Amino acid sequence: MFGVSVAMVWGFPVVLYFLAASSLFESIESLSVSMTSGLSDMVGLSHIREGNSILYGPGLADQFSCVGSLDGVIGFLGLATGFGLLFRRKLLPAFSTIAMTLVVWLSLKSTAWTILCYQSNANNTWYEWSPWLNIGIFVLGGVLILSLDRFFASIFEPIPLEFINADFPLFALFWNWLCGLPKLVIAAPERETDFGPSEE
Repeated sequence: MFGVSVAMVWGFPVVLYFLAASSLFESIESLSVSMTSGLSDMVGLSHIREGNSILYGPGLADQFSCVGSLDGVIGFLGLATGFGLLFRRKLLPAFSTIAMTLVVWLSLKSTAWTILCYQSNANNTWYEWSPWLNIGIFVLGGVLILSLDRFFASIFEPIPLEFINADFPLFALFWNWLCGLPKLVIAAPERETDFGPSEE
């Protein structure tokens, strides 16, 4: 039953290689720069975008890499996969958490850069992107990913048998089968076949 989940560990490097070959990481980095630029416009920070970097008045924001840093997408995807294996999540909540990891990384990275640049502009002193910021974003991302894992695990819970209408069980059985993947066999409610004297 857990063979597919264990296979995720061995397939993780293959998936990362495929994502890197398909230039998806470059697209994610560009999207992160666009989100940071949009947030900067929203708070009134003047800036110029140059490729995957943003030039502000006090300095240059250029730490948007998905690979090669502690707070990159790779680390966040590793956290999501690790939580799925640790808590033995089914396929649907595990893949939902992994997919939302990209949103978490984009939000944290763009928000952190906007706050840092806003403080730099307010104090007229450029604050460099430090390893402590990497560690802080990684820890905060881990907390958010853990919360997402718990959230999706609570959403994709099977419907108890006592709440399934035996006359119309199709939707409930399909939902239970979907939530129970990769296990293909589900429990189905049984109709009462023994009648008492009054019911007869």
